[in-house]
Amino acid sequence: MSEHRLLRKRTGRRLVIPMILAVAATVMTVSPASAATSTFTGSLDASGTNWQAHNVTLGGAGTINASLDWSPTSANLNLFLYDPSGTLAASAVSLTTRPETITFAASSGGQWKLGVRAKSGSASYTLSVSYPGSTTNPVPSYVRTIGGPGHADIYPSGIDVAGGTLYVADTGDDQVQAYDGQGNVLWTTAKVNGKVFSNPRDVAYLAGEVYVADTGNARVSVLDATTGAPEATQWTRAFGTIMGISGGVDGNGDPVVLVSQSLPVSTVQILSPGGTLIRSIGTGPGTGNGQLNEERDAATDSAGNVYVADYKNQRIAKFGPLGAWIGSWGSMGTGNGQFRLPYGVDLDDQGNVYVADGNNERIQKFTSTGAFLKIYGAAGSGPGQFQMLRRVAVGSGTSPDVFGADLWQYKVERFAQTGTYEMTYGGAPPPVGLFNEAYGFSVGPTWTFVADTTNQRIQRFSSSSPYSFQLTWGERGWGEGNPGFNWPRDLTVTSDGHVWVADTKNNRLTEFLPDGTPTGGSLGSVGSGVGQLNYPYAIAASGGDLLVADSKNNRVQRWDPATGSVLWTATGFSFPRDLSVNGGHVWVADTKNSRIVELDLADGSMVQSFGVSTLHGPEGVAVDPGGNVWVADTLWNRLVEFDPSGGFIQKFGGAGAGNNQFNWPAHLEIVQASGQVQLFVADVENDRIQVFSIG
Repeated sequence: MSEHRLLRKRTGRRLVIPMILAVAATVMTVSPASAATSTFTGSLDASGTNWQAHNVTLGGAGTINASLDWSPTSANLNLFLYDPSGTLAASAVSLTTRPETITFAASSGGQWKLGVRAKSGSASYTLSVSYPGSTTNPVPSYVRTIGGPGHADIYPSGIDVAGGTLYVADTGDDQVQAYDGQGNVLWTTAKVNGKVFSNPRDVAYLAGEVYVADTGNARVSVLDATTGAPEATQWTRAFGTIMGISGGVDGNGDPVVLVSQSLPVSTVQILSPGGTLIRSIGTGPGTGNGQLNEERDAATDSAGNVYVADYKNQRIAKFGPLGAWIGSWGSMGTGNGQFRLPYGVDLDDQGNVYVADGNNERIQKFTSTGAFLKIYGAAGSGPGQFQMLRRVAVGSGTSPDVFGADLWQYKVERFAQTGTYEMTYGGAPPPVGLFNEAYGFSVGPTWTFVADTTNQRIQRFSSSSPYSFQLTWGERGWGEGNPGFNWPRDLTVTSDGHVWVADTKNNRLTEFLPDGTPTGGSLGSVGSGVGQLNYPYAIAASGGDLLVADSKNNRVQRWDPATGSVLWTATGFSFPRDLSVNGGHVWVADTKNSRIVELDLADGSMVQSFGVSTLHGPEGVAVDPGGNVWVADTLWNRLVEFDPSGGFIQKFGGAGAGNNQFNWPAHLEIVQASGQVQLFVADVENDRIQVFSIG
C-alpha cells in the first residue's frame, strides 16, 4: 500500500498542515573546499514547541564548532549534537549558562544534526555552526540549448486605426507596433521609462498620441504616434485590471481617454489626456441597469455618449456623457443582435456601432440604438475569418475600413465597408521547435516535454542530444471545460507515462498521452476550497501522485489523480512557483518570500527553510544526486547552489542572452544519465532551455 493511501487509512480525511515558520537559515561558505558556516534562528517555549533540529552536511571529517545564544536570559535552552546515524555525539559543556557551545571532532562526513531544547521559559535563539564544507563543487559547464525564440508575427489583443496607420497591442511579445496600409511595420516599442510592457491588452489613438493599456504593470503609457517613442510626460495613475482603452470625446466635444477596468470593480473611467480622472461610469459586477460585468472595452460617439462591451452580461450598454443609464441591447446567442462574450466596441463617423462578438467570431454593425445592420467575418482560419476575435477598430470617413484583431490566429483582418475581405496584417504562426517563454518542462528517459507558455502549447523533443523536435499539441482555450490551454506553465509525467499539464490560468490540471491525445483526465476548478486551484504554476510527479504549487492560494498540495482527492495541504507560502520531489522530500521555491522550503513528502510537514538573505524571487528549484539544492535566483538572473542543509556553495551566471547567461530563469530539473549529471534551466525571456553539466 502506498504511503498516501496509508495516510488516508489512518486519518480518514484530508490533511491540512499549516507550516510553523520558526526557523530560517542564513548560510555562507568561505570557499567550496574549505570550512562552511551556518546560522540558524528560531523561537522555542518550554510549555509549547520546545524542540527544534537543524541539519548541517559535512564534506568529510573535521571539527564541528557550535554556539547557541538566546534572549531573554531568564530562559534556559540546551544544545545537543547527533551523528548521521542519529546517535547523540555531544552536548553542551554547560547546560546552565549562555552561550552554550559544542566543539566536536567528527570522524566522517554526512548529515549531522544539532538539536535545541527549551528546558525552561521561552526565548528566541541564534545557533552558529562551523564545519567541514563540501570538498568538490563543480561549476556548471554549458552543454547546449534547446529551442530559441519562436514567436508569431503578432499576438494582437488590442488595435486602433488613424490616418491609415494600424496600431497594435502585441500582448504575446509585450510590445506595441504600428503598421502602414500595406502591412509593413513602421515602429515597435517594448518599454517606457525603462520598464518593459507586460501583457499590453489594448491601444488607443488620440490627437497624435497612442495610449497603451499596460495591463501587467497596471498603468497607462503614452507614446508618440509617429515614432513610437515614449512621451516625456507619462501617466502616474495606478489602475486595477485594465482590459481596454480608447480615445473619445465628452459631452462638450473635448478629448477624453476611456479605460475599461474589470477588477477590483467593473467600471469605465473617463480621464483627461493627461490622466486626471473626470468620472467613472457604471458599477458592478452586476446585471441591472447601469451595472457592468467585467466589461472589456468602451467607445464614445460625437455627442459623448458611452458604449460599453459588457462582456459577461452579453450586451452593449449605453450611457450618457455624464454617466446616466440610457439602455442596452443584446443577449446570449448566435443570432443577429446576439452575442457570445462581446470583447470590443468602436464607432464610425456616422455614429454606427461595431462590436467584436468574441466567441461568435464575427464583427456586428448596429445603429446607435441597437438596430442590426451587418456582419463582417466568420469563424474559421482562412482570410477574413477568426478563431479568437478580440477587438474591432473602424477607420474614418463615409465608407471606413473595419479591422478585427484575431489574437490566437496571430493576425489582424481588414474589411471594406461592404464586408469584403481586403488584407491580413501578420498571420505567420510561431514555428515549431522554438518557444515564446518556455517556463516549465519535464525531462524523461525518452522524451522531453516543454510548456511553451505564450504560444499556448506543449512541445515534445527527444531526450538525447541534440534534443530533436518531434511533435506539438495545444491551442488557446479559455474557461473550464474547453480543450485548450490558458498560459500553461508546467508539466510532469506520472509513473503510468501520462503527461499532466498545469493549465495555469484555466486553474486546472489536464492529462494527456505522450503523443498529446487527451485522456479526459482533469483536476481542479477555480477557487480556494478543497479540490480547487488558483493559478497552479508548477507540478511534479511522485509515482502516480501529483505535487502542485497552487500559487495564488499560497499553498502546496499533494493530489491523488485516481480519486481526485487532495491528500495533504501545506500553507504559509507566498506565491510558490516551482517544486521538486527528491528522496522523500518536496523542495519549494517560495517566490515572494525569497526562500526555499523543504517539506516531508509523506504529510507535507515542514522540515526546514533557507535562503532569505541570498535569494531574490526564486522561481526554480531542483536537487542533485548528492543532495545539493539548485535554485533559479530569478530577479538576479543567476543560479545559486546550496548544500542539503541550506549552506551556500556557489552562484553562477548573470544577466544576458549568451551561453551561461539568463533572462528570467525559472523552472529547473536535474537529470542523471550515462554517468553525467545535467542541469536544465528554463531561460524564459530568452525563449530557450539551457543544459549544463554539473558533474
